[in-house]
Amino acid sequence: MKRITYVFIFQFLLFWSYAQKCVDPEVISVDKISFVLNELASERFQGRYPGSQGDSIAVAFIVDQLKEIGLIPMGEAGNYTQPFTVKLQVKISDNTLIKSRKAVVKPSEQVYPTRFSDNRKVKGRLIAPVFTLKNSALTVEEPRKVRKKIAVVDLYGLKELYQSQGLDFKTFKIQDLIQLLKDYKVKGLLLTSTKVSGVPVPERFFETQEPVGLPVWYVSKDLIEGLQKLKRIKVITQIYENQVTTYNIAGYWENGAPYTFIIGAHYDHLGMGDKNSTYRGEPQIHPGADDNASGVAGAMALANYIAEFGNRNFNYLFLFFGAEEQGLLGSKHWVSNPTYPMEKITAMLNFDMIGRLGDDRNLKISGTGTMPEWENAFRQLPCYNITYQLSRGGRGPSDHTSFYNQNIPVLHFFTGLHPDYHKPSDIPARINIFGIRDVVALSASLIEYLDQLPQPLTFTPTDDQQESRPVRLSVTMGIMPGYNSDNKGLEVEGVTKGKPADKAGIIKGDYIVKIGNMPIRNIRDYMEALSQYEKGDTAPVQILRAEKILEVNVLFE
Repeated sequence: MKRITYVFIFQFLLFWSYAQKCVDPEVISVDKISFVLNELASERFQGRYPGSQGDSIAVAFIVDQLKEIGLIPMGEAGNYTQPFTVKLQVKISDNTLIKSRKAVVKPSEQVYPTRFSDNRKVKGRLIAPVFTLKNSALTVEEPRKVRKKIAVVDLYGLKELYQSQGLDFKTFKIQDLIQLLKDYKVKGLLLTSTKVSGVPVPERFFETQEPVGLPVWYVSKDLIEGLQKLKRIKVITQIYENQVTTYNIAGYWENGAPYTFIIGAHYDHLGMGDKNSTYRGEPQIHPGADDNASGVAGAMALANYIAEFGNRNFNYLFLFFGAEEQGLLGSKHWVSNPTYPMEKITAMLNFDMIGRLGDDRNLKISGTGTMPEWENAFRQLPCYNITYQLSRGGRGPSDHTSFYNQNIPVLHFFTGLHPDYHKPSDIPARINIFGIRDVVALSASLIEYLDQLPQPLTFTPTDDQQESRPVRLSVTMGIMPGYNSDNKGLEVEGVTKGKPADKAGIIKGDYIVKIGNMPIRNIRDYMEALSQYEKGDTAPVQILRAEKILEVNVLFE
């Protein structure tokens, strides 16, 4: 028995001495990584959409893995899980449609019920009311003509009416228009817009209904022309709010230490595709191999390493979050309702999309400014020929943000965006399994390094300590932005063919440094700048390419 212990200690010291202070990557189980990733991204998990059968299968699978490794349940009521409810985008019944004797139109990008729509069936003639402004108030000429008919309203026409009277169209509210037409006894309302620049087009996807007592749809200008040629139409609307239960999952490795290190990864994805999908086409399973089966697989492999190689000066809590894609809902719920004492948590490492380590060996690491020791750690750990792209900010579009907001030091490991992001083509065959292994080995090396430091670790706020206000975008440039912030600007990690950025000549590898008059340092600046524009607007955009500043004009479509 003692001989086995001595051999074990010798092996561990050998692993730790590899390449100075880098853990030997051979001790990280590639088989475990491959198994977990391929299972989670397989067809039977159906894209792991919150509240779905595939989501439940994923939860059971992850729990089984934690049991096999030997982690202690740290969810609620002595279980591994923590249930919570979320609102997803509304469900639209198959019966929802617009039809006439000659045509049937189903909801699509071109035509859809809005959040204001009531669930009812109406039929009638279409009419385009003539509007005027009296004392800055919108009114309808000859209101008798719109009674018991389905009104068609061109939002851009209303904008031109406001502008002709010298009024600011930003004071216009769709709810006021709906109430006006209800007062005139219309049966339904079809909103359209001959142009979309500066027009409040209702969003297609939403979670909460605001029914107003009549069906309210949006119809594109191309379709509305055909509908208006019909004598009568029937509008059937059946939409329902969609509240579901999903789970966080927690497994704990106890070392009897005073402080605990969190390793986190979200396990959910987009199911058959929702508003976050970048795919256009018939519904298909979004396997989410990189996003984020790769992160779960990496966390499991790290749990294996910790369980195999003995006690340390930290305990380890492995958290797997649900509903991250809906706005970090799982991690937000956990920090508001922790299943482990928050005061004992010393730091959090987040794996989100670590499956595409490329030939350049570039790993994006954000959060290095949230603790003084982070940057020195990476200077001390030049491991596996990985190039570190460090970013100090503690906030980003993943679950580490929830912990940063609780004044906990964080890191986020991320191998970058790619053309398969949020598409059915994010499949296991495109994952660099050995790249995940090296990221996990780096994490193990980081753990061994931190194990030698005084406890607790020290939190430091970064320059993004003020929460950015939510912004609503009417336009997009068609780029895949880098989420690491540095002094160069916002990195362009990909460009969608045919979109505004592509037409303007922006290419992968450029850095956006200015949009209009607004300097761009990070993703928050970028979104804030875009929020100032409407479709049809043009903006000068400065980019940094090969250390030279170029300026292009972007036409938002």
